[in-house]
Amino acid sequence: RTAPPVTTYIPPSTLPKPTGVAALSAPAQTVLTGLEAIGLLLAGDLEAGVLHALAALDPKVQLEVVTKFSEVDLTTINKKSGFLAGIVRRYAGQQATGYAQQLTYVMAGVHATLTPAAQAKLNDMMALGTISAT
Repeated sequence: RTAPPVTTYIPPSTLPKPTGVAALSAPAQTVLTGLEAIGLLLAGDLEAGVLHALAALDPKVQLEVVTKFSEVDLTTINKKSGFLAGIVRRYAGQQATGYAQQLTYVMAGVHATLTPAAQAKLNDMMALGTISAT
């Protein structure tokens, strides 16, 4: 008799997360690998930290960032990683502002439907500085 094969369950949270270009959305990966394929981008041109920051953005924003990056004449850019980092920072700021505006709009709508007691409590919290109206 042979024993059944031993399998080990590895919870998804403990599996290694993709890094580098592999951590990006598929469309963003396609743009960057295309740039590599035509020789405008070399392996190692983009630092891990920049790719990590890019991967933290919404997938649609990732594609916008790499598209913007690919539209410049990369042959004139010596520090491609730094150039991409600048674009990532600009888009990350816009994304954060957009989320804040969206939250403000949602809060404004919720604020109008609160009971008087809840409204009073919310006003007290804003007065104490516990929460901000903006």
